[in-house]
Amino acid sequence: MIAAELMGAVYWGLLQKLERQQFRIFGPQPTRLSKAHKLLLIGRVWCRLALGGHSPNYGTR
Repeated sequence: MIAAELMGAVYWGLLQKLERQQFRIFGPQPTRLSKAHKLLLIGRVWCRLALGGHSPNYGTR
């Protein structure tokens, strides 16, 4: 389930970015997260899991 938690964090970050862009998905550039941003999100989840945390840190506003 670790992979699911990691991807959940990345997908949540992508959804937040899409919301900030008001879901304009047909623009000239596709909506993406940078590699650095993905690594930051994955690092946060990995640390939370390593410290024994069980509740996800995404999905809330």
